[in-house]
Amino acid sequence: MGMTLSRECRWLIAKDPKGLLLLLRDHLLKDYHSDLQYIRQEVQCMKITCRDGQERQLKDTAVPSKSLLDSCPHIAFGEFPDPENANWSCFSSFSVTTQVNIKAYMQELQAVLLSPIGTETLGAVGQIYTYLSKNCRNLKGDAKDKLRSVMELVYHPQGGWVPLDACVWQGSSYLPNSLALANIYPASSELFQRTLGVADVSVAEIIKELVRVDKIPGSSRDHSLLKITILALSESLGKGQPSPVQVNDALRGTMGNLQIFPMVSTPESLGEPPGVVYRSIDQDWYVGDRGVLRRAFVERVYLLDFEVEDIYKLMPLIKWLSIDNKILSSAVQQRTTYLGSPVYNRGWSNDIQKKARCIALLGINTDMTLPHLEVLLASGLSVERTIGGIRGKTEAGHVSITESKDSVKIVVLEDPFKNSSPRVDKELVDFFIRMCAIEDVSRVSLVSLIFKASFGDVRDLLEGANIRASTEVLDFCVDEAEQHAAAEDGEITGLNAAARGVFKQLSIGVPRLLSHATDHGPRIFTSAQQDLPSRFREIGLKAEIHVNNFFQQHLPDWKPEKHWTSHLREERGYSVFLGDESATADFSYTDTEGKILQAIGVVRESWSSHTITYHIEVKGTVCGFEEPFHFSQNQMNLARKYAFKHGKIPSDVFLIGRVYNVEKEKPGLKFYWNPWEMINKGSLVMTVNDGYRIAPGNTAATCKSA
Repeated sequence: MGMTLSRECRWLIAKDPKGLLLLLRDHLLKDYHSDLQYIRQEVQCMKITCRDGQERQLKDTAVPSKSLLDSCPHIAFGEFPDPENANWSCFSSFSVTTQVNIKAYMQELQAVLLSPIGTETLGAVGQIYTYLSKNCRNLKGDAKDKLRSVMELVYHPQGGWVPLDACVWQGSSYLPNSLALANIYPASSELFQRTLGVADVSVAEIIKELVRVDKIPGSSRDHSLLKITILALSESLGKGQPSPVQVNDALRGTMGNLQIFPMVSTPESLGEPPGVVYRSIDQDWYVGDRGVLRRAFVERVYLLDFEVEDIYKLMPLIKWLSIDNKILSSAVQQRTTYLGSPVYNRGWSNDIQKKARCIALLGINTDMTLPHLEVLLASGLSVERTIGGIRGKTEAGHVSITESKDSVKIVVLEDPFKNSSPRVDKELVDFFIRMCAIEDVSRVSLVSLIFKASFGDVRDLLEGANIRASTEVLDFCVDEAEQHAAAEDGEITGLNAAARGVFKQLSIGVPRLLSHATDHGPRIFTSAQQDLPSRFREIGLKAEIHVNNFFQQHLPDWKPEKHWTSHLREERGYSVFLGDESATADFSYTDTEGKILQAIGVVRESWSSHTITYHIEVKGTVCGFEEPFHFSQNQMNLARKYAFKHGKIPSDVFLIGRVYNVEKEKPGLKFYWNPWEMINKGSLVMTVNDGYRIAPGNTAATCKSA
């Protein structure tokens, strides 16, 4: 064929396209390849018959090979004889789809879009997005631009076909109208989040939802959902998710006009009928950030209808709206009247200053400069509180805490370290938590323990929370007499009976907490915990051996020297584990294919082509599956650290290998995966009667036999 098409070629195009296709298939690469540029345009536009009976230009068709039919069944397949013939691959020169690739799946997406929506639509689209997500590296600019365009190429069961900019990745129940993709296409985060830049729900979208709620009459609003939405807005602001462009004065101004802040049930004395009232930020109302202040002013002023323990979650929103003056602790004027003159107590003052230095180690700023603390004793006290001309309820006080710039004066009615009332304890604990900015939930419970404990026990309490206090701090807190007393008592010294009991509940390595269960994995031991009873060591070893045997049986690449990361392995003749056991589970295994542990039934999800490291903590008991097992603070920290959200592909997963009936001929083995979520949802029941004790709820674990 020369510079122009021959008469014969034109005749074949017009009269016998199938014959031309076969001629080109069998001779194109050998005889006509050098002339391809001269015939490409005419051949591309040649009409051929497709499998659905319609005629289409050659360039708009695909070869109906088995792989294409299975992967992209909706695209237009031409009538190509012997479609498995390898020579059809050369027809990609005419823009014919000849193999499974991104182009084929983009055509499939377009074809599904043009088809009626039915029960199979979601599955078909999900398969397309999953393929594109796995092959994002090969996704070229034109395909990305097409997906990002105004074309409606994203299918959402709630909204049908929509453009990409109408969607968010991670939505929430507080925005029922948002089109979130994470739960619908969990395996496609690489495509939507990282490649196409679909973000989680934004501050602007949450405010848009609040604007919608503002237009609904108060009696018709979903009160609980509105509160959740307000909390979500504050959470987004606190995480710094929105950009400076999003959080601008216009959005702040919009919030100022909305009457969406719910007030506590309104008394008739305020001129409103009882019931929920909604107010804007320009109106008078207050935030009850402390229980005692809330009790004093409820039904006397408008109070935001949020529990005291939730107020800290609202602080990012309060600061963004510049309504700090509405916080009761800032707005209330307080006058304390004492029965007699308070007497300064030097011993209590010194003790509380020392305790404060230790408690500060639990906070986010361990080097904070502490104020000067003074403790005074009074015979009685009463507190009067006012906001402007409004007087709160006067009540007999139990403790008074007065803060100034560099000092804090604490007036009590009894020794704050012995036999004080629960209300006094709570007021003091809440004060230290706030002053020392203690945000880690696992450390909050230690504040009351440190406050009540003798100084000789403070080191053990801090070490139990993985806190290494400096010698300077501990020398400051422990005098010679207390050190001598601690040395004479081989276990937990100096605690009163109540504090000693609570310490035993929360310490991470006291084995006698359970009659049969073992916590053979504590990573840090106090002096009282060094000699683990051989009985518990034996149970723990049997449980770990059982799990090791299970994986040796099912995983060809399992190597105990590599994957068994517990000191107990040397009991089986393996080398001593030299790693940091405070940061590891009993076993660790990296699945480079993301599906091996799923294939043997250990985990429920498969993250194909993703590398996942599994951290497996073994818990063994002599009795049955229902018997509670002990969980240390280190292990709880690991469970929380490696917790993951469904819809996102994790890099690390924490598992509990639950071995029960450990001394029977055939022990049972079950796996709990993502136990942090299971505890939060109640699928695993946690109590602190004997330390962290975990028992199964109504949910079944993954059951295996070895």
